[in-house]
Amino acid sequence: MLSLSFASCVPRLLGAALAFALSGTAGAGGLPQFDPNVLRPAREHGDYLPALRGTWLLPGYGHAYRIKRGGIDIYSHAGSLCWFDPIATPDADKLFGWTARSWLRLDTVFADARDGMQYHIAPLPALPPACTRPLDRTTPAYTFDAIANLFIDYYPYAAERGVDFVQRKAQLRPLAAAARDDAELAAVVAEFVAGFDDPHTGVNAYVDGQKIELGQQYGGATIALLIERFVAGGQPDFNAWFTAWKTEQSQKVDALLDPATRQRVLGDTVAWGVLPNNVGYLTIDAMLYDATTDEDDNRRLIAEQLDAALTAFKDTRAIVVDVSANAGGYGIVSGDIAGRFADRKRLAFTKHARGARWVAPHAFSTTPSGAVRYDKPVVLLTSDLTVSAGEQLTLYLRALPQVMQVGMRTQGAVSGAFPHGLPNGWEVGFPTEVTRDAQGRVYEATGIPPQIAFDVYPRDGFDEGRVNAVRRAADLAATR
Repeated sequence: MLSLSFASCVPRLLGAALAFALSGTAGAGGLPQFDPNVLRPAREHGDYLPALRGTWLLPGYGHAYRIKRGGIDIYSHAGSLCWFDPIATPDADKLFGWTARSWLRLDTVFADARDGMQYHIAPLPALPPACTRPLDRTTPAYTFDAIANLFIDYYPYAAERGVDFVQRKAQLRPLAAAARDDAELAAVVAEFVAGFDDPHTGVNAYVDGQKIELGQQYGGATIALLIERFVAGGQPDFNAWFTAWKTEQSQKVDALLDPATRQRVLGDTVAWGVLPNNVGYLTIDAMLYDATTDEDDNRRLIAEQLDAALTAFKDTRAIVVDVSANAGGYGIVSGDIAGRFADRKRLAFTKHARGARWVAPHAFSTTPSGAVRYDKPVVLLTSDLTVSAGEQLTLYLRALPQVMQVGMRTQGAVSGAFPHGLPNGWEVGFPTEVTRDAQGRVYEATGIPPQIAFDVYPRDGFDEGRVNAVRRAADLAATR
């Protein structure tokens, strides 16, 4: 057992300083985020700033950090358990790219990008003994308890998803403790994460050197229809079949565009052209264009294409932005895209970890950006295949008065996954933040509803669904 539990260490360690920060400096809403312009690189001359060295807690996420000369050690913790994180630690430098601090050491943040999510960290005098105590943390029982405790402590959408992790742990723990190998443990963990549709939630397990993905289920009518058609077709590989289906859908939409204006780029994830009635069309199927590079490179890639597309649209009357098959990617790219349509800064949504009560929600605003912008009417086409960063783009664009969302509700997986490595080499990930729109509404599990609703992928006419939806969205755009 921890001599000082992580559940109680924040108020004990911060004491009067935290109370003062919340009542005075930070106000009733908790410590606010910093102006991005005051963030500075976390490293100087190749090493971390002296002010960052030491032991820190990231409340609400299940991470603790030991920052020292030469690098960072990351520990994951949940319930009474604590372990060195072998998955997150090698990539720790990517997380701690930028930092800021007020006169109060408690008020310290880090971010992976200057305009990205800011994480408030709290100082600890040292790691609790449970983090470093010698014991075998690779047993099936320890692995299962670590997974279960993480969900119990940090997953914020149990009510929305209709799942009771405390009950599941009680039911399944005897089976996990009796597991004789990774295969038997994987079967128990699969049951623990089964039965609720959250594409950001899952466990990467390894059995005899083979990766097995547990959980990570999509919901919605369109996925159900896709699976039904795949099974009926007798194809051996769903991913290959789905890729071919998406390509066929894209080709049908391309046929609507003026050939002189038609472009398809970035691995077929982005396309644009001009539809009849002088309506522009921009489809964005992902916010990740080169998986071998970082966020900055992906931001540059989409910026170049947006410059070209919006320049081509300068004389159009309106445009359709189609994210009805957007599979997500980098949320920060979503903000860049939305900024091309903004006239001024407008609050789009907030994020807040439920366990970080002393920190104010981090606000994300749609802010004018980019070399070329578009200020005419926009019709945003969504479906239940619009997920993750695609849903964040939806929230960014809904903040703008000239944007109208049409089509179907989005998937309802707005908040991205926060990963934890496990001592046995497995990895678990799930959302830890509650995302609310500018009016305080939560769309996790339910999806973001359109202003004008119609099926994008209906059962009747399924193969013509997307192209017909684009036609309908274009007709609406032409009348705005």
